[in-house]
Amino acid sequence: MSRPKSDFTNIIMDENFKKFVIKEIHSAQDTNGILYISRLSSYEIYHETLQKYFEINNYNKKPTQTDYLGFLLLLTYSEEMIKKFNNFSDLKLSFNNIREESDFEDIGLVIDESQTSTCICNVNIKYVHKFINKYTGVSFQIGSICNERYGLISKNDPKYKSNCQKIKEYQERQKELNEGKPIGYYEEIRKAKKKEKFKKNLEKILNKKFKEQEKLMIIEKNQQKLQQQEEEKLMALEDSYTKKIYNISHYKKCFLCQKEGLYNKYCKKTICNKCVNNKDKNKINSINNEIFKKKREYKEDDCINCEKKFIYRYKSILKRLCNNCEINNKIYKCELCPNEFIDDINSSDIFCNECDDKSKNCLNCKNKFIPNTDLFRCDLCKYRFVNKIKVKNCQECDDEFEIKDNENWKTYCGICFKNNLSSVKCNVCSLSFKKLPSQEWRKTCTDCYYKSKKNYSVV
Repeated sequence: MSRPKSDFTNIIMDENFKKFVIKEIHSAQDTNGILYISRLSSYEIYHETLQKYFEINNYNKKPTQTDYLGFLLLLTYSEEMIKKFNNFSDLKLSFNNIREESDFEDIGLVIDESQTSTCICNVNIKYVHKFINKYTGVSFQIGSICNERYGLISKNDPKYKSNCQKIKEYQERQKELNEGKPIGYYEEIRKAKKKEKFKKNLEKILNKKFKEQEKLMIIEKNQQKLQQQEEEKLMALEDSYTKKIYNISHYKKCFLCQKEGLYNKYCKKTICNKCVNNKDKNKINSINNEIFKKKREYKEDDCINCEKKFIYRYKSILKRLCNNCEINNKIYKCELCPNEFIDDINSSDIFCNECDDKSKNCLNCKNKFIPNTDLFRCDLCKYRFVNKIKVKNCQECDDEFEIKDNENWKTYCGICFKNNLSSVKCNVCSLSFKKLPSQEWRKTCTDCYYKSKKNYSVV
């Protein structure tokens, strides 16, 4: 006989079983009868009736503690509600996660030191919780273990929580009596630990504030330094500007009126504005500018190859090789170090002489590198070797990406993985979730998958 996955017992809630439960309800909820559940401290009679039902209906097994619990829970409901139930998931139990309120309420706690009381699941219990069905007012007794396992009432329910606290206090007192310690010994230890924890938290908060203040002080100092540096740069620019003006211009006398004025030092003829007409003034300016430009176009420097002086026409780019050396030689930048080197113009060397002597081929990537800490691997390959990182080609873009030893399942790089995700609706909650094209088997979102898995495990 098969049963739905949503049920948490072996019982099949068909019409035959519903009739059987309704028949037993008449005696179970009869307030004047001997078998009234609210008065019983042991439920062996109902356990035996369930055993007979299992034998008659060929279950081929004896009822479990869970079966007893489910059967007795049904006996606390009304006939109308039982007729509407299709399976045990229709019972509103807390299960510690459900948002709806439970059908049951905690109404008290009794500590039975003799452990003669029985749970509805047919197990002797010491800590007896009294639960009541909100719809019928029928009460029964149950142990803490059954409630934690099946979640009739939430652990966060205020009444149930206070009763559990009473159990803890009782166990603590018994422990103190057995160990010969004064009552309240462990409570004092907890208070002392709380005080220590509070002090440590205070110290952490104060240290955090102190560090934040230090950071603010450092930021202010850095800002002041930046301001000083900017002011120094401005002063330096002003000084350089005044020096340039002084170098370019000089006080000279007008050629006609002999009055002193500021003229370009390269100007041969110096005539003031008063002594020249507008037309003549424009002609003189153009002549002076041409002379200045021609003198500024040429520059003298030392060749870095033959170390001889040479003159070249300056056009915003500094020349470093003379004309003779420039025919056969060229300046190259080394790819391993920041230094430059001179080599034949047709040479294919990309490293300077020093780097050629020092460099070696990497054991993994075969590229040249200058040994620092490892004689056989470059820094990148050493990092991958130490951290056990592999390199793999992406199936989508064929670019290389790094993976760890336990990540061999990865076939896409991070960017391609995000790009290949497609949005799909969940078959249970209808909310959208993302999956890969290769995950056609996924029909539900992660939350619904784990909920179904949890319900199945509870079964």
